[in-house]
Amino acid sequence: MATQSAPSAEPEDNKVIKRYLTGDLGEDMSADLNYTVKRLIRGLTSDNHAVKQGYFLATSAVLARFKKPIDGLKLLIMISEETKTSKTMK
Repeated sequence: MATQSAPSAEPEDNKVIKRYLTGDLGEDMSADLNYTVKRLIRGLTSDNHAVKQGYFLATSAVLARFKKPIDGLKLLIMISEETKTSKTMK
């Protein structure tokens, strides 16, 4: 007896796969690279200046290596969003 899978399961699987294979910063960018760039940008907001220098060096190295798949405009928007300060922050 053959069982049929639910027709809605396949499109959901495709969405997960597509989301994993692409990132927020460009169509050719993987989700892993997207996560890496996002974490590096967040690290730039550290209070520790030595840590901030390390994150800057790592960020510039990653951006230099992967400049083709990253959309520059989307990168600037992400930097702006990730480095916003609120009134409660010092």
